[in-house]
Parts: sequence; structure tokens; C-alpha cells
Amino acid sequence: MFDGVTKHYGSATLKHMTLSITVATPRLLIAASDRRLTEPIKCGIYTERSTKLTVLEHPTGVAFITYNGIGLIKDKTPSDWLWELGSRVKLAHLSLHNVLDAIRKEAERQIVFIPISGNRRHSFIIGARENGIASIYVVSNYERADTNGAASKAFSHFTVSCSRLKPGSEVIVFAAGRTEYLDENSFRKIAKVAQRRGAAGVDVKNLIVKAIVAASDKGGRKAGIGASVSWAVSDVLKKGHDFGLDVPDGTTILELPNLIQRGAQYGDIVVAVGPSASKMWEKSNAEKWNKWRRPKLETSCPNCGAPVPLGYLMCGVCRHHM
Repeated sequence: MFDGVTKHYGSATLKHMTLSITVATPRLLIAASDRRLTEPIKCGIYTERSTKLTVLEHPTGVAFITYNGIGLIKDKTPSDWLWELGSRVKLAHLSLHNVLDAIRKEAERQIVFIPISGNRRHSFIIGARENGIASIYVVSNYERADTNGAASKAFSHFTVSCSRLKPGSEVIVFAAGRTEYLDENSFRKIAKVAQRRGAAGVDVKNLIVKAIVAASDKGGRKAGIGASVSWAVSDVLKKGHDFGLDVPDGTTILELPNLIQRGAQYGDIVVAVGPSASKMWEKSNAEKWNKWRRPKLETSCPNCGAPVPLGYLMCGVCRHHM
């Protein structure tokens, strides 16, 4: 505890080197994550457009789900697990308790495909509002929401832990993944602004995005953390919730988090207009569907060779103008 803030860092060497930050206050619920997916064997970047954020609308509120650890198993990302789970067990119709248990069981079912000798550590971080009260849950086999630090090896089973708002702790800020790149002052500033009376969700979101981008810059943009950030914001003073994508050097194509709600699921949500829309359409028709069952919609940077999503004005690694 410090300054009335519950703080958690979970650090690890992960199969996708992500950084996510989740914030809960009596008014706000915010989650954000970078979108880079790396290939640890080749030490390269597989894609800059991995969807690591899912917005789930459940009967008594909303949940923002991010993750760190596993990037891809048997051609599927953890977001794909959630997508299929949403359809199979009707996640949007379940109570939050049952949602968390379903995610726990799915993680245990998927993790068996990784050899015991491999790095099996994985966590889902769920910022959730239930009946108007925000909390942060962690479904993990190596870290918890209610304690600092993380185990060096994965345990045999996944557990569900929770960090709840309580008197004297009016904000929870939870950072997971490559937290060694996260600046302590940036972390404190997020907490300080989130605690202010009347603090707007966009103000806190912007600080979170800035912190993740700074973490990417700290690694020279070549580390596992990408500079584009997917985010979601829920404000009790507003109806519904907002979500989007921030790219520091600009983009003409927006890719939004997956959305699971009663009666419908939306994935690979892409917003583009004008010439960008035409290029995206041409690219998707020209390419074969890749192993994620969707066009990658990326080109290679002519300067450094890193993948660059269509619409990006600069390469996310070397900042070459596209």
C-alpha cells in the first residue's frame, strides 16, 4: 500500500512480452494493453496487431479482460480462447463468478498443450464492475491480484484471486507483464490522477497509454512491448463504455477490442475510411487467410523489416515513415 493505492507488479519472461495496466476506482474501470506478439525462438516480432483486450458485458456489469504469458497455442491466441468460450458456454449470460470459473477451466484445458518443461506461466487480468462496484481479478497459475510479486515457475493449477476497493484504498492500479520497463513515477501519476474527484476516464486512459508507450521506448521499441495500445473505459457517470486504439505516430485504420455481449460477439473490429479502406479491402482479398483465420493486414517496414499494420504512418520499431 502507498498513498491509499493498492499496487501490484507481476514480472516475468513471457511468450508474448506484453504490458497491460488495469485501473479500478469507484467511478472508473479502465484496461489497456500493447498489441505486439513476439517469437521467442527467433527473437523476432510476429505481429503488431494481436488483440489482447476483450470487452465482456455480463448480466450485472462489464469486464475488461487482458492477459500475459501465452501468445499462441495451436494457432490460437488467448483472445481466441475467450471468443470460443463466449460462444460455447454463453459467457455474456453467466454471473461474474461463473465467468471467472469458466476462464480458469479453459486456461487449464489449454495449458496442457505446452510441455511441462516449457514456460507455462499465464494470467488473465479481469477488471470488472459488478452491481456498480469495480474490482480486479486475476486468473493465473503464477501470480495473484492480492499480493505483490510472482512465482518463477507455473503452479499445476490456475486460481482466481481478487483485489477489491476498500476504505483508504480508493484506487487499484494493476500492472502485469513486462513491468520492469514501467516507470515508477508514471505508475504513481496514474494512481494520483485516478483518485482526483471528477477525474475523467479519458485523462486516466491517456496516462496509461503514455506509460505503455514509454515502456516500449525504454526498450528502444525493439523489446517485447509494442507502442500501439488497445484500451477500454467504463465510467459510472456515462451510459455504456468506450474502447479504441492509440498509435503514437498515427494511423488511418483503427482496430478495436473484441466484444462479447448477449446475443452477439464481435471480433476483428476494424474502422477505416477513404483510401485506407480501399487498401485494406484490396489487401484482405489478395492475401490468403492466415493461420489466425483472418488477413494479417500488415506489410514489412522497408528499413528494418518489422511488421507494420496497414494504416500506420510510421514503423512501430524504427519509426520509418510509411
